[in-house]
Amino acid sequence: MARQLEARNLAAAVTVIDGASQMGSGSLPAQDLPTRLLAVQPKTMTPRRLAQRLRRYSPPVFVRIQSQQVLIDPRTLLEGGPTTVVDALAELPTHDTPTGR
Repeated sequence: MARQLEARNLAAAVTVIDGASQMGSGSLPAQDLPTRLLAVQPKTMTPRRLAQRLRRYSPPVFVRIQSQQVLIDPRTLLEGGPTTVVDALAELPTHDTPTGR
C-alpha cells in the first residue's frame, strides 16, 4: 500500500512504522502482536477529520489515531481492503471543506 500511495500526489505523508495490535480484547486483553502499520499524516486536515472520512468511506476503513497520525493495520483488512485504503486516501482533497466532505 505504501508503495502504491508514494506514486500518487497525496495530500498526506505516508510511512510504514512498527506497531502492535491487540490479539483479542476479550480473551487476551493484555497481549499484543507485533505488526507493521501504515501511518498517515494528513496535510490538509486534522488526523481526527481524516479518520472520520475514512470511517465513513464505502466500505469503511477502520483506523486509530496516535501521535497525530492515522494508523491503519493491514492485519485488520478484509480481502480487497488494501485497494480500498489506497482509493480512499487517493480521494483526499487538496484542501479541507467546511463540512468535511
